[in-house]
Amino acid sequence: MMSHQEIEQFHHRLCLNTASTHPLGGYYDHGPRAANPAHRILQKHPARMLSSFFSKLHQKTAAWLCLTSLGTLALAGNASALEKGTEAAMALLRDECLRCHKVEKKKGGLLLNSRQALLDGGDTGPAIVSGKASESFLIEGLADDADPHMPPKKQLTLKEIKLLSQWIDKGAAWDAKTLAKIKAPPAPTAKDLVSLPDSYRPVLSMALSPDTKTLATGQGGNIVLFDFIQADTKKKTKTSLKSKTVLPAHKDAVQALVWSPNGKRFASGAHREIRIWQNGQNKALFTLTKKLAGRITVLAITADNKTLLAADSSPAMNADLHVIDLASGKILRTIKNAHSDSIFGISISPDKKHFATVSADKLIKIWDLTTWKPVATLEGHTGFILAVAYSPNGDRLATGGDDEVIKVWDIKSKKQLLTFGAKRTGPITGLRWSLDPEKIKKKAAQKDKKKAAEINTDKIFTISEDGRPRTYSDLILHDGAQRSTGAKEKAYSAQDESLASLSIASSKNDKSPFPFLFAGSDSGSLFIWDVAGKLVFQQHPDTALAKSAPPKK
Repeated sequence: MMSHQEIEQFHHRLCLNTASTHPLGGYYDHGPRAANPAHRILQKHPARMLSSFFSKLHQKTAAWLCLTSLGTLALAGNASALEKGTEAAMALLRDECLRCHKVEKKKGGLLLNSRQALLDGGDTGPAIVSGKASESFLIEGLADDADPHMPPKKQLTLKEIKLLSQWIDKGAAWDAKTLAKIKAPPAPTAKDLVSLPDSYRPVLSMALSPDTKTLATGQGGNIVLFDFIQADTKKKTKTSLKSKTVLPAHKDAVQALVWSPNGKRFASGAHREIRIWQNGQNKALFTLTKKLAGRITVLAITADNKTLLAADSSPAMNADLHVIDLASGKILRTIKNAHSDSIFGISISPDKKHFATVSADKLIKIWDLTTWKPVATLEGHTGFILAVAYSPNGDRLATGGDDEVIKVWDIKSKKQLLTFGAKRTGPITGLRWSLDPEKIKKKAAQKDKKKAAEINTDKIFTISEDGRPRTYSDLILHDGAQRSTGAKEKAYSAQDESLASLSIASSKNDKSPFPFLFAGSDSGSLFIWDVAGKLVFQQHPDTALAKSAPPKK
């Protein structure tokens, strides 16, 4: 038999060798797919490692001594932390897992909204085995070489994995009240914010008035109104924008802008603040701050000019929708938890009965404009959805975002009809759906009804982070699989700036829709392209700042 001193020496050397690969060390740092080489050898070949140290000690006794001590070392110094382990585990599950494993999504058939749901598991079986982190699929999926890996686009730290492992080993206690109390740190109110630096003026939002005469742009915290001047050979004018009014609107960057369909009012949104403006006046009619929890990321106004829809978003938190009376500036109702993450797009259907929202939670929701309840949820994107637009006749919906594709959905069947897009564009940040005037003429001139029906008049406009607007026409409907023949792509001249906002306009002397495309960049530049895709106007930040400086007080 070995002496007590020999056993202690062996134990120290073996455990030190095992734990030295990772700073945190210890059995509780790793799941079944441990990255620690020594730990893997101990699992698969205990005799090889043990005999290299002390052959006199029984293998099982040595392994038991080492693992028992490592578990003790991992837990001994963290008794106080384990007292709050449940709350910390709830926060981690909420921030990293619940987005994809909620009732709305249920990825892989798995829900993580209750302890029983974890025990029941999903398509691959139970997510956890209470008291046994090393046998729990949840922990296995967090390893850096796991397949499938969770979360899909992120690697949790060893400390975070250790936290969840300890929580499961302690029985995976679940406290719904504690989970409900876990919230993001309180964000500053609009009054707490200081003014943005004068040099920071990204054009994150823009909106063209219904008569196409005025372009409203957010430039930092200011709203700059431009006269849109179209080229006229008789007057010898070129297509351009002429700054006419600068409104110091918000302390935060203007995130959203929208005109009422009649052009009498427009609204702007920023951090915890909405302002409603009267066209032609330089003072906001109403300023809303109460009941707003985050940034106002998108705004929309109903066709009857009566109702303003505002998306109230905070990153990785549930987003609300506010329904606001445009005449009085009062919030009529709030749709709580409309999405489980920030809302980036709202589009109202042409029949004025529904509206669609898209979100960072990768979901598309269609809502009833009368009951204010969701009537459909569509899923198919693999990244944040940043833009949405109804087709002109309202029978389809187009969406785009981080996954760099445009998807077209059938409103009646709720099925995906088409997926297309250029490669390596970066996230699609803006999308509009119009009709191609040339195709409309061609369709009207075609006497053969069958051939006329085959002429597709759709035209979808997009902007992306790669700085190049694109149009897609001749949409070919199929089963939803991505194909290069899904639509005919036309790329506009590119700019070396990330495009963040989009608007389109019709010609002054032509009833055909949308020959001009406007875009703003996150660097502060403004651009206009004509129907041929040629850049006809540009205003870079230095010029824009000089021409749109806020009035001196």
